[in-house]
Amino acid sequence: MMMGGLLGVIGVAVVSAWLIREHNREQRSVRRTNRWLEQLSLVASSRQRVLPYPLPSRWMAIRSCNTALLREILGLRHPVLWNEALGRARERTFFLSQPVND
Repeated sequence: MMMGGLLGVIGVAVVSAWLIREHNREQRSVRRTNRWLEQLSLVASSRQRVLPYPLPSRWMAIRSCNTALLREILGLRHPVLWNEALGRARERTFFLSQPVND
């Protein structure tokens, strides 16, 4: 009878130690993730301060060498330079660059 009680106490102690160990492991993982997210947000905020123009909200890449056809399909009237396009990046409009690997 005494042995059963002792085994019960030891069992509860082992389960408790295991639960505490798992909890601590999870907390370390959360802290690591939070540190990583903080560093990432610092990098992102510093990049936003460094850039003299707003970043566009969306990009779309189309593989084609025929920019005249794409300009016609998208309804663009005239070519736009990169600096003008980046200056108007927040507007709801299209910008078509020249082919990248020409």
